[in-house]
Amino acid sequence: MFQWHLVCERQVLVVISQFLYLLGILVGGFVCWRLLFRYSPRTIMISALVVQVLAGVGVAYAPHFEIQVTLRFITAVACAHMFTCGYVICTDITGGWWKQATGACYEHMWSLGVITLPILTSMFTDWRNLQLAISLPTLLLL
Repeated sequence: MFQWHLVCERQVLVVISQFLYLLGILVGGFVCWRLLFRYSPRTIMISALVVQVLAGVGVAYAPHFEIQVTLRFITAVACAHMFTCGYVICTDITGGWWKQATGACYEHMWSLGVITLPILTSMFTDWRNLQLAISLPTLLLL
């Protein structure tokens, strides 16, 4: 992130950026939990997919650090919505022992995604291209 001079005295902004991303996941989880009482998981999932793609692409082209951090927060909220709704949908369509197995397998897919991130990082040396590479595949789910 040399583009925004996040070294030396501005290095604390990196920590703030990461904190706001994780805060977005927390906020997204709570908001989605409340929305699930009112709307269907499918409706929330589709809207979160659209928001994640738009905000994810926006992060790659953000001209200022403040805009990038804000869009990352929105992306985190949308990702929490997608994860929560996906889990609800997967466990709702199964029953009995399979419900637990489906929930566990759903959690493992997130882990596989995290494991593939270093591979993508070695393929895309520019962070903007990496951001696009992890944001645009969401279009396949629409």
